[in-house]
Amino acid sequence: MTGTRGIRLLELPIYAGTIVGLAYMIYVVAIYLGPLILYPSQADYAPAELVLNRFDPYGGWHHDIAVSPTDKQLVAAGPGKIYWIADWDDKGQTRIDQHELDIGDRVYAAAYSGDRTKVGFFIEEHGKQPRTTRIEFYDPRTRQLVSKWPTHPDHWIFNLQISHEGTVLLMDSDGAVDLRDTSTGALLRTIKTPEGPGWINLTSDDRLVKICRDDDFKELVIYKGEERFADPKLVCSMKARSGTEFNAPLLLSPDGSLLAVSAYPTFEIIVYRISDGQLLAKLERPYHAVRYAFSSSGTFLAISYSDDTVVLWRIDAAQELCILRGLPFYPIRFLAFGPDDKTLITRDAKATVIWDISQYVN
Repeated sequence: MTGTRGIRLLELPIYAGTIVGLAYMIYVVAIYLGPLILYPSQADYAPAELVLNRFDPYGGWHHDIAVSPTDKQLVAAGPGKIYWIADWDDKGQTRIDQHELDIGDRVYAAAYSGDRTKVGFFIEEHGKQPRTTRIEFYDPRTRQLVSKWPTHPDHWIFNLQISHEGTVLLMDSDGAVDLRDTSTGALLRTIKTPEGPGWINLTSDDRLVKICRDDDFKELVIYKGEERFADPKLVCSMKARSGTEFNAPLLLSPDGSLLAVSAYPTFEIIVYRISDGQLLAKLERPYHAVRYAFSSSGTFLAISYSDDTVVLWRIDAAQELCILRGLPFYPIRFLAFGPDDKTLITRDAKATVIWDISQYVN
């Protein structure tokens, strides 16, 4: 008994040291990472000199953000609210106004028309049986509701595609695309699209593009309309390199001339030219890509990565222009260029940040 008790007494300093060590580690984490995680400041984003502005959502916008294509306004969607943010690049002038929706409403998608005359939202009336969804359109200049109409409850929309002048909304249908009047929801026309799984896109000049894939994700086939809202015609195809396959998400440039897609199991983002399927660039870093965004000109591609960074690439040279670092443990959920391509807007779980990238894109 005495020997056993002696051994346990000798072990006490070891246990005590372990406890003290763990306590010290917790203290270090609390002191150094706690404020960063709970109360991020502008200086937490680097390089700090590129941060033009940073603002919080006052309760959170958990779904979509849309950036005006012509001026310094953006809208953000949250539970039961629409947030209007004006002068987002000016720290001293930024205004955030809330628009209250009905109790239980959830906004899942937001988008501007190309001429900024309308901004649309896809809304679920949560908790109602049967499930009810609707589309609402506002005039972003007055922030007044201009139209709303119900949608089919089984038709879920995460990407609103609105015509340049704001009069037509695209909605997927079985093997086709429905064109609906944004004022009434009335069906204007149905456009047949090529069969097979894929993605429907609308370019900045209202041309339909369908990107089809095979079952193994080894080949992409591109169909594009020759005129505004014309039936998509075969343009080109791209095949994944041996040992790789294409991986979502896929992103089309605003004018429909370029396609960015990831290659699994590599870390590459590959950029193709739509007109002939030519590979233009391989952009690779040792981290998984999370989101990407084309500049309006199609010259630059911004990519957020799993290491909480955003890299600005020049596509034709496959060149890294700058690296922006966000908060640890908070991946970028939203990424977009400003209307002049001289700013970059990022959104993580803590804040929306406006970056000045003018020195890299001029």
